[in-house]
Amino acid sequence: MIDRTTVKLAFISWFLVSILSANAAAQDQERSGWQFGITPRLWVSALTIPDEDNVSSGAVFIPLYGGTVSVSPGFAPNVTLLVTGLRGNGSGDIVFNPGGFVPGGCARCAGTQNVARTDFEALLRYSFANGINVSAGGRYVKFVSDVSAQTVYLGPDTGARFSNHAENTILLGEIAVGFVHEVSQDGRHRVFGNLIGAFGSIKNKFQDSLGTNQSSSSPTVGMDVNVGYEYWFTPYTNIGLRYRSFVLAANNDYDLVKFFSIHGPEFFMGVMF
Repeated sequence: MIDRTTVKLAFISWFLVSILSANAAAQDQERSGWQFGITPRLWVSALTIPDEDNVSSGAVFIPLYGGTVSVSPGFAPNVTLLVTGLRGNGSGDIVFNPGGFVPGGCARCAGTQNVARTDFEALLRYSFANGINVSAGGRYVKFVSDVSAQTVYLGPDTGARFSNHAENTILLGEIAVGFVHEVSQDGRHRVFGNLIGAFGSIKNKFQDSLGTNQSSSSPTVGMDVNVGYEYWFTPYTNIGLRYRSFVLAANNDYDLVKFFSIHGPEFFMGVMF
């Protein structure tokens, strides 16, 4: 697990370096016509899976660390390639009936689920003069979940355990529309938002201590909605906050997961070269 103090120091150091290098970066950009950006991100997210017949789980808090690299070519300054990568893990409570008889008369199982998430996205964006932008691209998301639970018996408790391992691999195509609006005359204060429609497939692998070993693949649709605020210290250095909600729906053969959402505030700071 990443130490929080280390993360804080890294972000502060990055921001100070960004300010000191802003003037030199601006001069380089003006000479070449190309513009590059690096934006570290921290998404304090919560994974929520609605209760189903056999699963009742609380929110799993997953701090996601990563960043975005952007490139705008000199010959097409309104076009930007954005590549974003995020990675993190967290844990939460879960209660469910494993769906089969366990020796001793298991009524249900209660325990902890540990979830790791990897999220990689590439978008090509075109920005209009009025602040509206449109984007298209692809996204790869992977959730790996490990559950360790104590069986709850109708009779005497013999301390039996139940566990499972699940992997959800999601491949998506994305189409998006967004906006940026300057709320101050000097352009330093800005609000923005994005609405991303997603469509693709979800592949699931599931194993448990009862001997279940299943896999499935199904179509999926969803959306990623975010709104936020950013402040530009210089024309090439900014800091901001947005709230993101990523919702995805799918129908697996054994109904393990039909729908989930991951949402929460995201902090970022960036520098343009």
